[in-house]
Amino acid sequence: MRHRNQGRKLGRTSAHRTAMLRNLVCSLFLAEPSESSAERVVTTKAKAKEAQRLAERIITLAKKGTLADRRRAIALLGNRKDAVSKAFREFPSRYEERAGGYTRVLQLSERRLGDNAPQAILELVGSEERSKSGTQRKRKKKAASSSPKAKPDVAVAEESAVNPAKEVAVEEETTVAEDSSTPEATTDVSKEAETEEKEGAEEDKKES
Repeated sequence: MRHRNQGRKLGRTSAHRTAMLRNLVCSLFLAEPSESSAERVVTTKAKAKEAQRLAERIITLAKKGTLADRRRAIALLGNRKDAVSKAFREFPSRYEERAGGYTRVLQLSERRLGDNAPQAILELVGSEERSKSGTQRKRKKKAASSSPKAKPDVAVAEESAVNPAKEVAVEEETTVAEDSSTPEATTDVSKEAETEEKEGAEEDKKES
């Protein structure tokens, strides 16, 4: 009878099974989120559920953060200090408000080629938000670097839109200056002066 025999044997010996689960958890912890995916590993459904138990246990030890917990995590992961150091450095702040459920298993519709085994994704909860924020920052930086500088014509147009009265005054000054500088305007002024002199001479004769 299988009374109190927990876990799946997965068709492997105990040493092989332990090494496989350690490798899965270390690959999950050391995975980097990309634009299309979060921190995740793809494996069979049975392996994902067994690795999930070990990953949750390591994250719980990381949240406690004592020296004894760190040594216990190193023993559980087979002296993989790189994965343990990342877990104790990042996970306590990330899962500070979460009391459990640090990972999730998502079953895939496609089965594995060869043995037709059901596949699943084992991923860390909250890593998809980090990947989205990282991609948004990259897109903003790329848009800021690729945007061309404002041309002077555009700047002048914006200034005229802000101060239309200033533009009208400048146009009037230019038209007055053009009118005064034309030869027709000078001849008209001289004719008016001659007519005024003639009228003044005639009035003097009448008075005399």
